[in-house]
Amino acid sequence: MNVYKRILFYLKPYWGRLGLSVLCSVFFSLFSGISLYLTIPLLETLFGGGTAASTAISSPAASIVPDWINAARVSLSQAFQQLVFRPDPASSLLNICIIIVVAFFIKNF
Repeated sequence: MNVYKRILFYLKPYWGRLGLSVLCSVFFSLFSGISLYLTIPLLETLFGGGTAASTAISSPAASIVPDWINAARVSLSQAFQQLVFRPDPASSLLNICIIIVVAFFIKNF
């Protein structure tokens, strides 16, 4: 137990940096997941795939997750699909590329 107290004593001046490091790690993980999620519409637009992945994403999952989280996830997914999927494939591709570049920039920042 004395070893842990001694480590915490040495860590005390760096609490701010440790908190900032944890916060940056959380943002990096979040934007890594987002950038991975963004490749699905990019590939659907490029290769003309069906909408099976997009309908599977928007359907509520039967799990222990509260309803308000599922509703927020569905509304966020629908807003994303309205932003990305346009009638013109060129504008859809441009929107996807811009979103991916912004997500990677924020992730690497």
